[in-house]
Amino acid sequence: MSLESGRSASKESWESLRLKRSIRSVDSSESKKSSQESSESENASRGVSVSSSDENVRKPQGSLSSTESSESSESSNESGRDANSGASTSSSSIRSSGSSSSGSSSEEKDYLPVPGLNDPPHFPMLPLFFGFEGRPISSKINPVEAVRKIASEIGSELQYPDGIPKENTLAKFTILTRLVQVMSAKQLKEAGRSLYTPSSKPSSSRASNTWKAFRDAVGEAGTGPALVTLKEWIMSKKVRGEDAAELVSSLPRASVTPTPEYLNEFFKLATSPEVTKQSILNTSAILSFTNLVRMSQVDNSTSHKYYPTHLFGRFSLKNNSALQQEYIPWLERAFESAVSQADSPKIQLYIRALGNIAHPRIWDIFEPYLEGEKNISTLQKVLMVVSMDKLSVLYPKIGRQVLYKLYQNMAQPHEVRCAAVFQIMKAQPPANMLQRMAELTNEDPHTQVNAAVKSAIESAANLQGPWTLPLALNAKSAVHLLNPEKYGSQYTRSSLRSYASDKLNLGFEQQVDHIGSDDHIFPKAWFFNVRRNLGGVNNRYLSFDAMTSSVDALLDALLDQIGDQRRHQSKEEYQYSENPDSSWNLNKIGSELNIKTIMAEQLEGNMLFQLAASERFFAFDNHTIDVLPSIVKAAASAFQSGNSFNFTKFYNQEAVTVGFPTAMGLPFLFTFNTPTLLQIGGEARIRTYPDLAQGSGNSIPVPSVVNASADVHFV
Repeated sequence: MSLESGRSASKESWESLRLKRSIRSVDSSESKKSSQESSESENASRGVSVSSSDENVRKPQGSLSSTESSESSESSNESGRDANSGASTSSSSIRSSGSSSSGSSSEEKDYLPVPGLNDPPHFPMLPLFFGFEGRPISSKINPVEAVRKIASEIGSELQYPDGIPKENTLAKFTILTRLVQVMSAKQLKEAGRSLYTPSSKPSSSRASNTWKAFRDAVGEAGTGPALVTLKEWIMSKKVRGEDAAELVSSLPRASVTPTPEYLNEFFKLATSPEVTKQSILNTSAILSFTNLVRMSQVDNSTSHKYYPTHLFGRFSLKNNSALQQEYIPWLERAFESAVSQADSPKIQLYIRALGNIAHPRIWDIFEPYLEGEKNISTLQKVLMVVSMDKLSVLYPKIGRQVLYKLYQNMAQPHEVRCAAVFQIMKAQPPANMLQRMAELTNEDPHTQVNAAVKSAIESAANLQGPWTLPLALNAKSAVHLLNPEKYGSQYTRSSLRSYASDKLNLGFEQQVDHIGSDDHIFPKAWFFNVRRNLGGVNNRYLSFDAMTSSVDALLDALLDQIGDQRRHQSKEEYQYSENPDSSWNLNKIGSELNIKTIMAEQLEGNMLFQLAASERFFAFDNHTIDVLPSIVKAAASAFQSGNSFNFTKFYNQEAVTVGFPTAMGLPFLFTFNTPTLLQIGGEARIRTYPDLAQGSGNSIPVPSVVNASADVHFV
């Protein structure tokens, strides 16, 4: 404890004051940049009679750029934002607003009406919206009948997977999604009423596949009516559990017009009792909402470039105070409530949700816990630091200041300091900061931290590619200052690699980090992240995070659920010794013998991964592991006499739409889609002796005989 860098209380308070001032200055500069971007885009949209102006329309048929479009072009936020040149306008349904501040002149700002929740948006560059004598396709055909027909065709073709490429099933799904985008909430409700198939019907039937195709098309549409329809399905329990979680997880990627009204409706859905009572759905809804808030309200780059701001104006309005007065305060209250109840899975969920927003104000929430003013577990502190990954990219100056402060504090657990090192490497660290970190490896007594710093700087110095050149040069300037000691693989390590191809204009940057365990050879935390740079567009390509408070405790907890009755009986005896009313309570015995006892931290952990192009998060504690025997018993009972299963999911991995008018008066339109089908189905039968279905539900007996048969197909 005496090695806390010799920092005095006055110095700490001065650094905290300086940090808070910098956060306030960021908020102020962010507001100025927002207003500056608004004026730039407004200036670009003036003089709309000149038809050579251009417009970048984001995801009109489901999503933009890639699965991880929320991560694209994040680094441009700190250095300044580029205003898109040009604007798309329509000769009809144009609204004019605003005037110049000068009383002697007035200027018009022309935008289309902001789309509502119940009516589809109007994109003047897309054929289905204006290609029928200037009117949408719904004026010529009945979109409800068209949707029914295409969904039915897809459902029939899914019965014969071998014919999917020949029948162009995926192209039909793209058309189905585009039709859903031009439909109102009333029309979607009518179509859903006729296509809905209850879960009680066979999951592989034609009717079930038809419903799944329509369901996923609504999830990929990203319009206000689609959100209203999804909400109605969830409230009426037409979709629930994993199906509902998959649909909600696609919204940040698929949303087309995230207006304040759209976000408020999404917020009401995510915080409704019908959602919060379903654990899987609650987690996906909260994280999806916070990701969309960051993309549309916090990240000025994505909010300006990835949405049709030249058509409808900016969706992130200066007078929209819901972010700081409603969304963040609600998450803060939910987080503090979970802390007071010691509910580890919910604590981890709200930490990750606050990190997703990536607003500088989240530091005000995290600081009391990271500085020790309020108590939480070490893993929860590590998760706080890890969850600042998006903040460190959007606001690298603030991120570096906060993270370097945590790294320097030697009183912090080594896990927290190592996590801070990982995030510093993402925050564009300058050469002098890396040099100070390298010098500190010769004085720091924590081997795990020194190993993290050394491996991070050495691997960063070998990075290749123009986009990683600044970091590589800064790291090379600090390599010679590192501790010469060699650290084994059991210690914390950060590995940064990059691959570049000038001919393909393509590159990848990989960062693999792990935090070494004190009680096991396997690391207690592992982070894998790959970013892709394609033609100058930098986005997240793959990611996977996993961490636990103790590898040894996790393995023990899992083994406690497996075995014979004697092992379970010894577990009950141990729990009896932990009972405060027991005469054999270990704490009582320790106090009588004057023995200082150290309470072990609760077992907890989490995983963050991607499923069907959407981000999923799973948090657990010892109570979660205790229900494994009952889950195994239920599964054994379901498969005992044979159980058929069918998982079908349509989604868009990547989609790009660019449209702008030309000098000839005709619109230019470029679209790129990668519709994907994931289907796993078949039938399985499992019988065991002793019968797992007849178990007590308190432990998982190890069967001596297993008779299993399965017929599985995968698309």
